[in-house]
Amino acid sequence: LAVSATAFTAIKWAGAAYLLWLAVGMARAAWHADKASAPAPSVPARSAWQDFRLGLVTNVLNPKVALFFLAFLPQFIRPGTTDKTSAFLLLGAAFVVQSLLFLLLVVAAVARLRRWPSSPRVARGLQGCGALLFAALALRLAATRQPVA
Repeated sequence: LAVSATAFTAIKWAGAAYLLWLAVGMARAAWHADKASAPAPSVPARSAWQDFRLGLVTNVLNPKVALFFLAFLPQFIRPGTTDKTSAFLLLGAAFVVQSLLFLLLVVAAVARLRRWPSSPRVARGLQGCGALLFAALALRLAATRQPVA
C-alpha cells in the first residue's frame, strides 16, 4: 500500500465510508427512542463451554491471527537459535496464556457490569457516543496521507 497511491487511496476511502456507515447506523439507533427502548430479542442460552468453543473456532479459522503470528513472532527469535520451531511455539504459548488471563478479566468485568440496571436513556447515550467515535475515526482516516515509501 505504501508503493501504490491508488490502492492506498481506495482502501482508505472504503474504510472511511464503512466507519461512517457504522456511525450513521448507531446515530439512528440513538435518536429513535422506539429502537433504543425496544426489548432486546431473546437469544437462546448457550453454555460457557459452547461460547468457548465458538470463540476458539473463530480465532483458529481467522487468517488475521495466523498472519499476526507469522509476521510478529519471528522477530523475537534469535537468528542463532538451533530449534526455531520450538522457540516459535513457546512464544505462541506465552501469547495464548497472556491473552487468556486478560480475556478472563474482561469477561469477569463485563459479567458484573451486565447486572447493573440499564435505562433506555443510557443505551441512547452509549449509542450516540459510539456514533461520534466512529464518525471521528472516519474523518481521521479520510485525512490520512499516504506514507512515503
